[in-house]
Amino acid sequence: MDRRLFVQAIVKYLSGLILISALLFIPAGTLYFWNAWLLIAVLFIPMLLVGIVLAIKKS
Repeated sequence: MDRRLFVQAIVKYLSGLILISALLFIPAGTLYFWNAWLLIAVLFIPMLLVGIVLAIKKS
């Protein structure tokens, strides 16, 4: 895989994770908001797994 594409994918993944986390936890006022942790897990774990699979298939 192209190094530039890999870095771009990682940056977009992490920025999305940070943005969604901020949008969920800042209004809640606490990190002990289990619904937000569940939503983040349901969204970002499959996204990461699919990204890894696609990166391997591309190579």
